[in-house]
Amino acid sequence: MFEINSNTELNVSGFSSIPVGKAIRRFYRDISFTTNPTERIKTIVSIERDASLFEESWRIESSDYCLRIYASDELGVIYALNYISSGTLGIKPLWYWCNQTFEKKDSHIFSHDYAESEHNAIRFRGWFINDEVLFLGWEPDGFGSEQWEMRLSLKMKFSVTMLCDKEATISLYALSIPYLYSVTSASERLFSDSCRYGFIAMLYEIESISLSFPSIFSIIELRRSDSYA
Repeated sequence: MFEINSNTELNVSGFSSIPVGKAIRRFYRDISFTTNPTERIKTIVSIERDASLFEESWRIESSDYCLRIYASDELGVIYALNYISSGTLGIKPLWYWCNQTFEKKDSHIFSHDYAESEHNAIRFRGWFINDEVLFLGWEPDGFGSEQWEMRLSLKMKFSVTMLCDKEATISLYALSIPYLYSVTSASERLFSDSCRYGFIAMLYEIESISLSFPSIFSIIELRRSDSYA
């Protein structure tokens, strides 16, 4: 059975995008939340590309000292790491919002020799968090805050693929129709960072305006291929 401890190391082959890099950093953070520093043997989590898998799918094969994650795309990698964080490390999807406390151990055991994801029947899955209720007082200029990071990673833990929040839409309009919307560094960074978590940026409530301003689609270039290395 595979052991995750403070010396566990992730090796990545075939993926170098920013969303994967962010997911790896979150996984190391989850390990630090739930394990004590130890001199136990180093174990390896190997992440590899397998083009034969469906989009967003993953497969895990484990032995005593190596756990291999196979995925066809970056979302498959992200979902596989989330699966391990939740099922093995005990990190709840709402850990930040519920103030979850963590009991650190010397190691955690991934008890399966084999695991695989179920195929998602719906490609574009969105969850709109009503910011007027849950995030009252938050402003786009707050980009980079811990709350924004937690908000995006929370959606990723629930397998959301489509970001349809007001902030993302305002950012799209600001970048594509500058004479109607003020372009700010926060607008550009909000849009860019949303894409770099692995989301597809969509529009919010006023989609019809895009028919009058087709240039809005010229800037929807997903920046998920940028390297994090």
